[in-house]
Amino acid sequence: MSLKSHGHVLVLTGALLAACGQGPAAAPASSAAPAISTSAAAPAKPAGSASAKPAASTAASAKPAASAGASAKPAASASAGASPAPGTTVVHIATVGSISDAGFYLADDRGYLKEVGLSADFQRLQSGPQMVPLLATGQLDVAGGSVSGALFSAIQRDIPLRIVADKGSNEPGFTFSYIAVRKDLVDGGQFKSWKDLKGKKVAISSTDNSAEFFVNKVLSDNGMSITDVDTPILGYPDMGAGLANKAVDAAQVIEPFATQFVEKGVAAIPDDKEKVYPGFQAAVVMYGPKFVQNSPDVGKKLMVAYLRGLRDYNQAFTKGTNKEAVIQSLMSHSTVKDRALYDKMGLPGLNPDGAPNDKDLSAQQDFFFSRGYQKEKVDLKTIIDHQFTDYAVQQLGKYSG
Repeated sequence: MSLKSHGHVLVLTGALLAACGQGPAAAPASSAAPAISTSAAAPAKPAGSASAKPAASTAASAKPAASAGASAKPAASASAGASPAPGTTVVHIATVGSISDAGFYLADDRGYLKEVGLSADFQRLQSGPQMVPLLATGQLDVAGGSVSGALFSAIQRDIPLRIVADKGSNEPGFTFSYIAVRKDLVDGGQFKSWKDLKGKKVAISSTDNSAEFFVNKVLSDNGMSITDVDTPILGYPDMGAGLANKAVDAAQVIEPFATQFVEKGVAAIPDDKEKVYPGFQAAVVMYGPKFVQNSPDVGKKLMVAYLRGLRDYNQAFTKGTNKEAVIQSLMSHSTVKDRALYDKMGLPGLNPDGAPNDKDLSAQQDFFFSRGYQKEKVDLKTIIDHQFTDYAVQQLGKYSG
């Protein structure tokens, strides 16, 4: 396997998949690591866009929900102070300022929500787990996050959420989740294939989440499993320090951290990175039970607007159609404020027809069950609800590129 380093300088922008709820950052590793900028995570004024609304505060400055319990209230709305037009239905949508929320941001900024009689009340939260109780009680209608054994168990027990769409995946041309390997191991010939990770330390952001499953999938494709490696827990920013200080040998990492670590000379990414784990369903869109039960027609209208946003996103980054306008909208809403980053880092895949990867979600549940994170399997046919994306595709036609 050949490997290479990317020649791009990336500043830290906050976790691209923070919505996956992959846990808080662990304590920093040794200070001997190269300095990595965190400027993009600080509050910043959004870049101007003719159609974009003012951005909400960045993830670093957003106030979290008062509690993770059912009585928690969402943080201040990104659109607070704006009154919806008469006859408009307001949909309460949780985001964390991630690029993988692009479908909703573009649907709002480009008027697609307005065309179907909807208005978005974006609520900025800091993690997926904060969103679940708010969805359960109807304080939120829509949220995004990764699946986990804990989530499946909660759904099976008493929170009948519905997984309704893709919100971040690895696909050809859109790869943003990797296993980065220490550069000195690659340069010295100690790492030539994934089998060389056996007995090594591979950092993950948390247990019982898609990151841990990602590592197991790559290892199992090479005749091993996650039990063949040690998996210390590190937050994404601290993985660079761990690699630099040789505290870990590899790390399951997302963009922009992956490219940044390569630029700093502490990690290498396989040349064939798009072949390592295509189809990885990193995050999904979820509808709350009250939203599904009481407002299914609103949910269908929202999905039409969402898919129009996803298609604009795909057109922008595959064919350059209205690319600058799309980037300005993402800069306005997300934590990624540096225009240059959009030409350098990997971006999340977002299915322009909306549907999540059912097969991969099933494989993830099998893994969570095998690890003891959930005691019983849930019938995924009861929680993956395709009626909304099916309706949207009926209205828009299948995406043809």
